Amino acid sequence: MMDDPDELMNHIKPFFPHDPSLAISVVSKLFPSVPMWIAEMIVFEFFYVLGLKAAYQEYLTKFKPYDDKIVGKSRDFSLPMDSSQPINLN
Repeated sequence: MMDDPDELMNHIKPFFPHDPSLAISVVSKLFPSVPMWIAEMIVFEFFYVLGLKAAYQEYLTKFKPYDDKIVGKSRDFSLPMDSSQPINLN
């Protein structure tokens, strides 16, 4: 039986995000003594974490790194800005 969640993640990751039913069958084969609803919950939780990681990676691509002499490295959010509209500070 597996005690390492990273090893279980390696079994589930190929099925993310499009095939949770195959991931559930893999988990139920790895742990034949657990009920099906537990295998479904394990896959649900791992898919949730993989989704968060994918969203975070997409979020990081929207930042541009630049050098900041005070704190080392900072990140600046890159959004399109309409320069025809003045910035209102109020």
